[in-house]
Amino acid sequence: MSKRSACNLEQIEQFWEDALPPEQLPALEKHLSVCEQCQGVFDSKCSHYADISTAALWLKELGEKESWIGNQKVESQHSTGPNATIRERRNLQSEAIADIAKRMFDRSENPSLLGTLDEYDVVEPLGAGGMGIVFKGYDRELQRYVAIKLLAPSVSLIGSAKQRFVREAQSAASIVSPFVVPIHAVASHGEIPYLVMSYVPGINLQEMIEESGALTPLQTVRIARQVALGLAAAHERGLIHRDIKPGNILIERNGQRAVLTDFGLAQAAGDASLTHSGLLAGTPNFMSPEQANGMEIDARSDLFSLGSVMYAMLAGHPPFRAPNAYTVVKRLIEESPRSLSTVQPTTPEWLARLVMRLLEKDRNQRFASAVEVAELLVECEKHLEHPSLHPLPKGLAIKSTTSPLAIATSLVFTLGCIGLLFAWSYVTRLDLEQPRELETAQTVQQPDEIAKESDAVWYEQSEAMDRSIATRWRDEDATWSSLQAIENAIHRLESDNR
Repeated sequence: MSKRSACNLEQIEQFWEDALPPEQLPALEKHLSVCEQCQGVFDSKCSHYADISTAALWLKELGEKESWIGNQKVESQHSTGPNATIRERRNLQSEAIADIAKRMFDRSENPSLLGTLDEYDVVEPLGAGGMGIVFKGYDRELQRYVAIKLLAPSVSLIGSAKQRFVREAQSAASIVSPFVVPIHAVASHGEIPYLVMSYVPGINLQEMIEESGALTPLQTVRIARQVALGLAAAHERGLIHRDIKPGNILIERNGQRAVLTDFGLAQAAGDASLTHSGLLAGTPNFMSPEQANGMEIDARSDLFSLGSVMYAMLAGHPPFRAPNAYTVVKRLIEESPRSLSTVQPTTPEWLARLVMRLLEKDRNQRFASAVEVAELLVECEKHLEHPSLHPLPKGLAIKSTTSPLAIATSLVFTLGCIGLLFAWSYVTRLDLEQPRELETAQTVQQPDEIAKESDAVWYEQSEAMDRSIATRWRDEDATWSSLQAIENAIHRLESDNR
């Protein structure tokens, strides 16, 4: 059945009139999640929700100043420089924002504010995503800045979306980690639910990459280590983030701390309600292959996404790019990303191999846990800071690529050469000593008058032969000692290769 034939405007009317039979609600929710036409009709039924949609779309478009045709980057005509996107984001002055403030927030006597929301002053918008809009607010009671996230209108009136929104608060509130943004409260203003989170002054990782380009290996490892620690804390609670991407990683103003945010897609490991809902949860450029295939996921899915984020930090762009989400997902499932050593030659080989292991299509070939990754990255960070004091972890050290066949061939060739050398040396010495032995035999038959002289000569020749034999044994001992050393070296190569 086509999407158009499945549209049922009467069901939307019944929903707003509270006349929709409960058994039809799941089908309507599923249809609204994929049909933009019905989403527009649905939003138009509530004007202030529609205004939020407009603002969210406008905010989101500010972050999409570039597009891709194949693998070629096409700059937007609206961009006035390399940092235009960030400047525009930080100076949001729009009729849509003004309108949303009038309809959504209570009026404030302070003209510099957008309005008030319960006990919070709304200062300025920070950004928008698939689940809603985030504003900077000020908690008058506790006298601190906070981040306020409003649920997007296209999903806010759907029961499952509200539940997911509340799940974000419950999920993040249960995680205790300096690398996860804590949730302070969840509340509603009229029909609109919102979350109150800690405000992290600074920018998100996506903005950092847009502003600075590719990051250094040390910056990459430091940020990835903190994200891995945040994931380890979440996974310990049985929670999978499901949407690890640069936009959900906040970098404090001093650049020393990275924190995870937006657990809107977080899901308990045993909860399959979102997996089989028909929604493609997550961001295609950074999701795992099993997530894109709609398979059951586990904590290793977040590790793949972490690998994609590390790739983006080192290369300046995600590992899989395409003009549309469908092509991105297709490449994600079927293709391998370009080697980091090709894209960014300054990337250390060991770091490129670490990222590629995180990006293994087979989850069983990735690291086992976020804890393991975090521990490994701690050692990597130490090595990058002080290479002479902290060697690379054994698992990342470059190993010999010599094959067992090559080792065996080398061994046989070496033994053969040594054997031939030994045989040639032995035959040569026999040829040199044989005349002396014959001469000695002849002197025995001489007359008595030269017997004494012959005896002296014989003893002298005998001593020479003894010295020759002793020298030969020493040479043989040295030869076999060299052979043993070569054999031991080959055994070590075979062990390293395994």
